[in-house]
Amino acid sequence: MRVRAIARVRRTAVALGAVALLCAGSTGCSATGGKVAQAGPPPVWQPADQGLITWNYDPSNAGTTWNPTARTNGCLFLTAVLLRSPATLTHVLYGLSGAQPSGLTPGRNRIGLYSATGTLLAQTADQTPIWSDPARQKVNEVPWTTPRHAAAGRYYVVFLYNGVTSGLNFKASGAGPTANAGAPPGLMRYSMIRAGAAELPARLDLRRQVTPLPFNSQWIGLN
Repeated sequence: MRVRAIARVRRTAVALGAVALLCAGSTGCSATGGKVAQAGPPPVWQPADQGLITWNYDPSNAGTTWNPTARTNGCLFLTAVLLRSPATLTHVLYGLSGAQPSGLTPGRNRIGLYSATGTLLAQTADQTPIWSDPARQKVNEVPWTTPRHAAAGRYYVVFLYNGVTSGLNFKASGAGPTANAGAPPGLMRYSMIRAGAAELPARLDLRRQVTPLPFNSQWIGLN
C-alpha cells in the first residue's frame, strides 16, 4: 500500500511539472491546468469614489465657461441626470466659474429638481447671494429646501436665471449640440425652455425643450 501511495505522489509531481512547462511564458494558465481569472477593464471613476450619489459626467471633463446671457433672462435650463438606484437627495452640486456682483435680480435665481415627466420635486433657496460672490467661484454644494427620496430613473436639474447678467458655470469643454445625439423634445440631455419665469414652475412642458443658446453642458452632481 505504501509503495502504491508513493508512486501516485510521484506521478502527480511529474504531471504538475509538465503542466508548468506548458504554461511557461503563457497567460491564463495555472499550475493545476485551470484558467486564471483575467484582469477586468481598468477602473473608472464613479460618483461614489468622490462621495457623491450621482453626476451627469466625470467632473474632470468640465472646464469651459458657460454663461447664459440677458437674452435668456427668465428661461429654464435643463440638465438630465440619471439615478441608478433609489436615494434620498439632499444637495445639488455645480461649478461656479464666474460670479456676477451686480445685475442679478434678488429672489429670482434658483435651482430645481424635476421628475422625468416635468414635476417639480425640490428646489433651492435663492442663489443670487452665491452667484454674486467671487468667493463662491468653485464647486458649490447647495441644499434642497426639503430633502427628496427619489426612485431610480431620469431627473432634470433646472437652473432659473433672472437679471441683466447671470452666473458663469463650468461645462464640458468638448460638448456641443451633438451631445443630445438627435434626442427629440422630452428626451434631451441638455435643453432649455423659453419661459420668462420669475419662479420655478410646478410643472414643465417637456415638449417645449429646445437646444440651449448658448449651449449648456454644465456639470451637475447630486448628494
